Amino acid sequence: MTPGEPDRDARRRRRSLFALVFIAALVGGSVWLAATLRREALIEDCLAARRGDCDRLTGR
Repeated sequence: MTPGEPDRDARRRRRSLFALVFIAALVGGSVWLAATLRREALIEDCLAARRGDCDRLTGR
């Protein structure tokens, strides 16, 4: 084991942790975006059908 190996291992762990956090943020953002787009599509379909109860889809 050379003196530089612990530093290299620490850097590798830090990069792996950063990559894991980045991937988790991408997945979370993708789920949020898909849910938002789905909700907006439901509202748009309701309005296009000229229904009067579309406000129940907004959750307000």
